[in-house]
Parts: sequence; C-alpha cells; structure tokens
Amino acid sequence: MGSFDYLISDKHTLVGRYQYEQDPLQAPFPGFERDLAGNYLPGNPITTTKWNHAALLKLTSVFTPRLLNEAHVAYQRYDVLNSIGTPFTNSQVG
Repeated sequence: MGSFDYLISDKHTLVGRYQYEQDPLQAPFPGFERDLAGNYLPGNPITTTKWNHAALLKLTSVFTPRLLNEAHVAYQRYDVLNSIGTPFTNSQVG
C-alpha cells in the first residue's frame, strides 16, 4: 500500500493511492468454487490465488472561494486463478 499528497500550488493539490494484495488459499473442499467449470470432487485440494490492484488519482482545484473542482481517476483489477490438486475425468468416477 502506498500513497502520496502533493501540493502543486496554493490552489491545486494532487493525491495518489495504490494498493496491491495477493491472497493464496488452499482448501480441501471446493465449496465456494462449486459454480466453476471443471471436475471437482470433495477431498481434492484446490488452490485459489487472488490478486487485487487498486489505484486512485485525485486532483483538487480551488478556482474561487465558492467554486471547487475535484477530478478522480481510478483503476481496479481483481484476478483469480484456481488450480485443482488432483483432477479426474468423468470415466474415473463412473
């Protein structure tokens, strides 16, 4: 996580924020991934890795004592990768 505040002038300020997160999860049961395409059997380990990127850039400008403007630019990306520890085929199950 990182952030900065920059005073461009007495009437303009720039603010930036960035956050990165990686969250690996290993589960023996595919309970929360049951809607995903593929062959999942309870007891087969599933590894889920989530990546989250979030960024924000904000410019604040004071034009007059009664007129203020804020411009925002934001970016969000959320990736998920699922992998089966022991995949099987339909014929193996019967």
